[in-house]
Amino acid sequence: MSGDKLISFIVTVYNKEQFINRCLKSLNELNKFKEFKNKFEILAVNDCSSDSSFEKLQSWETKISNLRLINNKKNIGVSKSRNLGIAKSRAKYLFFIDADDHIISKNFKQIIRDKKIFKEDLLIFYNTILVNKFLTIPKIKKTQSKSIFGSIENTTNSTRWNVWKFLFSREFLLKKKIFFKEDLYQNEDWIFIAETVSKKPKYSLIKKHLYCYNHNLDKSLTIKILKKNFFNSIKTYYYLNKINSNEYSKKLLGLMLKEIIAILLSDAFLIKKKEIVSYTKKYSFLKKILKKNITYRYQISKNNKKLLIFCAGRLGRILTSFLSKKQIGKKIIIDQNPGLCNTKYNKFIIKDFIFFLKNKKIFTNYNFVICNLDTKVSKLIKKKIITSNIHSDRIITFK
Repeated sequence: MSGDKLISFIVTVYNKEQFINRCLKSLNELNKFKEFKNKFEILAVNDCSSDSSFEKLQSWETKISNLRLINNKKNIGVSKSRNLGIAKSRAKYLFFIDADDHIISKNFKQIIRDKKIFKEDLLIFYNTILVNKFLTIPKIKKTQSKSIFGSIENTTNSTRWNVWKFLFSREFLLKKKIFFKEDLYQNEDWIFIAETVSKKPKYSLIKKHLYCYNHNLDKSLTIKILKKNFFNSIKTYYYLNKINSNEYSKKLLGLMLKEIIAILLSDAFLIKKKEIVSYTKKYSFLKKILKKNITYRYQISKNNKKLLIFCAGRLGRILTSFLSKKQIGKKIIIDQNPGLCNTKYNKFIIKDFIFFLKNKKIFTNYNFVICNLDTKVSKLIKKKIITSNIHSDRIITFK
C-alpha cells in the first residue's frame, strides 16, 4: 500500500561517481518547493559500485532527509535493482532515473498543482537530451493524440523506449504484476513499457520536459561492442512476441518488433560468418535477418576498399570493430549530431558533414557505407553524398 507520498524517485547506480552529484542535486531542488514538501522520496540503489559512487551517496544521505540508500552486497544488474526499488517504494507513483541523468526540477513545480492528472495509471511526458554539453529541447506538439501509442509517439525523439519518459502508478504495476525482466541487461525498458501499455492503463500526456537524458557516448552500456548483445536482442524479440497484442498495444508492439529486427541485423555483425548457420538452425526466425546480414557483409567486403562510415548509431559503432585493417583507412565517422562532433568511439573520431565536404579529396578511393537503418534518413544522407559529386556506385546502404 502506498503511503501519503506522491512520487518515489528510484535511482539505480553503478559506477556513476562523476554524475551522482548533478542527479541528486536536481532531485533535492524539489525540497525547496512548498508544493513538494513531504510529497516525495528518493530511493538510491547502489548496485555494488567499484568506484566512489557509494561514498558520494552516503554524503548525500546526510543532506537529504527523504533519501533512502539501498546498498547491494553484490552486483545484480539494473532490472533487479529497479524491482528492488519497486518493492521498497512507498509512493503513489514511481519514477525510474538513471544516475547519469537528471530531472528538470522547475517543471515539476508546475505539474504538481494539476491534481487531475495524478489519478491516472500512466503519465507520459517529454525529455531533453544532453550530448557533450549540447542541449536538445524537442518541440512540444500542440495537437493531442487520442491514443496511447500516439501520445508516446508524440514525445518520441532519439530516446524512444525508456522508462524515465513515464510516471507509473505503483498500484497498477503491482496489480498487473509488471516487473523488469531480470535476465535482460539491455532493452529491459522496452518490455516493461510494452507490458504496461498492453494492460490498458488510464493515461495522460504532460506537455512538459521533466527529464534530461545524458547521451554519454563513452559510458553508455548500449554502445559497447559485445557478442552477448546479440543474445540479449534475441531474448527481447521473444519477450515482445509473448505480450498480448490488443487495440492498445498493437501499434506499439509492431514498431518495437520492427526496431528489434533492425538491431538484430546490426548485432549479427558481432558473430562470425561461420557461426551463422548454427544460429539459423537454433533460431528459425533469424533466417531472413541473417540472410540479409550475409548480403551486407558481401557488399562491404566485395571490393575490399577503404570505407567511410556515415552515422554513429549502433550499426556504425559495430562496424568500427567489424571492418578489416585494409578497410578502415582514416578512423572517422560522419554524423550530423552536433553534440557528437569531435568525440571518439573505439579510436574513431566523429566528424560532421561539413568536414567531409572540406576534406573530400582524402576519400577519393573510398566507398561510403550509410549505417542508418531508417530508410528515409538513409535516402537523405545518400542524396547529400551524391550531391557532392560522389557516384552512387560507391555508396552502400542497408534496408
